[in-house]
Amino acid sequence: MFDTHAHLFDPRLAPGLESLLEHLSADGFAGVLCVCDTVDSAESFRTVAPRYPFLRCAAGIHPHQATGFSPGTLERLVAILQPSGRLAAIGETGLDFHYRYAPREAQIRAFEAHIEFAAVHRLPLVIHSRAAADDVLTILQRRGTPRAVIHCFSDGTEEARRFMEAGCFLGVSGIITFPKADALRAAVRAVPRDRLLIETDCPYLAPVPHRGHTNSPLLLPHTLAALARALGEDPAALDRVLDANAFEVFGR
Repeated sequence: MFDTHAHLFDPRLAPGLESLLEHLSADGFAGVLCVCDTVDSAESFRTVAPRYPFLRCAAGIHPHQATGFSPGTLERLVAILQPSGRLAAIGETGLDFHYRYAPREAQIRAFEAHIEFAAVHRLPLVIHSRAAADDVLTILQRRGTPRAVIHCFSDGTEEARRFMEAGCFLGVSGIITFPKADALRAAVRAVPRDRLLIETDCPYLAPVPHRGHTNSPLLLPHTLAALARALGEDPAALDRVLDANAFEVFGR
């Protein structure tokens, strides 16, 4: 399996991180994309990555932190991570107009700077979009759409169609296991299989039956099973497709 979005260096996972990584290695995980949004998380990735070849990383500043964003901060993260040879994406970046922890204009400026970084480094973009699909699409169309993933997609069928038309892949999280996520299950049925990815967003969004607990890549099979049911697919066959999609976006 390939977990395409994980905050492995979150403090909630720190006490058992080495054990978790050993378990993932023993299980033969195809990949885990670690989102590094601070110098500390980037340094931690650089420390552990040589021992775990399935790890990849993304460098970016979450839209919640956009108020303090400067291009220099992103440059520093890239400088730390790039020598590892595992820097596979820029992000997560984007817009969150649900919580609005940062002003709208600050989020837009940071998002546009990340798009420029992705273009310069020829890397895909990992996008956070919450209550902001129209604005995200407008900016992507204005700036030129890079290869992009809509992380933790949770909108409906129409938004899925528009993101696909913009060339985006859609990341499916544990939300698809939630009883009230019928609109999401309907939306993924409208998405070609070769445009889907799977993720945990750990330590957040643990799937049913572990909802409310700390999430980890070890729980990804629950999300795969729910996605397979929604699509009417065999889980093992679907997993092979999802792995191939992840390798296409983030490399081998």
